[in-house]
Amino acid sequence: MSFAATTKDALIQRRIKETDSYRMLLCAAVTSAGMLTLRRGIGMGIKLISESLPTLKLFSKAASLCYETEQQLSVHEGGKLGAVKSAELVLYGKNAERILYDTQLLTDDGRAYVVPKSEQDCIMYLRGAFLACGTCSDPKKSFHLELACRNKTAAEMCREAALILGIGMKLTHRKDSFVLYLKDAETISFFLSVIGADAAVLEFENVRIIRESRNYANRTRNCDVANIDRAYTAAMHQVAEIDYLLKNYGGELPDTLFEAAQMRLSHPEATLSELSALMDLGKSGVNHRLQRLMKLAKELHEYETE
Repeated sequence: MSFAATTKDALIQRRIKETDSYRMLLCAAVTSAGMLTLRRGIGMGIKLISESLPTLKLFSKAASLCYETEQQLSVHEGGKLGAVKSAELVLYGKNAERILYDTQLLTDDGRAYVVPKSEQDCIMYLRGAFLACGTCSDPKKSFHLELACRNKTAAEMCREAALILGIGMKLTHRKDSFVLYLKDAETISFFLSVIGADAAVLEFENVRIIRESRNYANRTRNCDVANIDRAYTAAMHQVAEIDYLLKNYGGELPDTLFEAAQMRLSHPEATLSELSALMDLGKSGVNHRLQRLMKLAKELHEYETE
């Protein structure tokens, strides 16, 4: 089972106490993923399709509690052992018309539609939208959560609900859907926590911590390698310049500089700390002598090119 499916199963198991919470859950599902349908013997109704039968059963319960609608729930089996390929819930009858107006699938200037305002309303609205049209990638592979709404109105309502809860979701248009999405790991974790997917948050955070630890270790290792490369390059340059200086310098070097030159040539890959220990001299003292040798070599190069 995918990470998204496991997350939805856990959300479905959460207890809902208030009727208004069921209404928000259902209205979010219908607004974001519902379709109008006309059928013989039923008339106009609202159709919801999902790969998850438990999800549609939850929406069915919400419709019964809040609107007392007539319903048809059907399952299309596929694959091996009669596995559910898709399930379909149709809400119809006189009371279903109230859902159409509440979710703006039908409009009437004299009727107000359901809008999430309080934090609890927003939580349930986003939970319903996620169950109906949301998905979240496995954090072991990538960080991505999205709500693929069927219309722009649904996307904007979900976006407003998320903003009330302190979550900024980006909006894009993809084929026939208006997609709200998150790609930041911390924000995705917060979103899942807000809608009540506690187990998913724990798994998500564990994976995120492991990934961040590995990334930190890689960055540290790369930094160490880069520092070693720079130190090696600098040391080889010093060796070449000092060798050139000793072969071409006409005067005599002071004993202190000659000692430093010989020590660097004898230990070409040694660090300043290692040279400091060999010469029984502080790192700044060793560095000062090497820099004086490099300056003399540079002056000799300039003199010979004049």
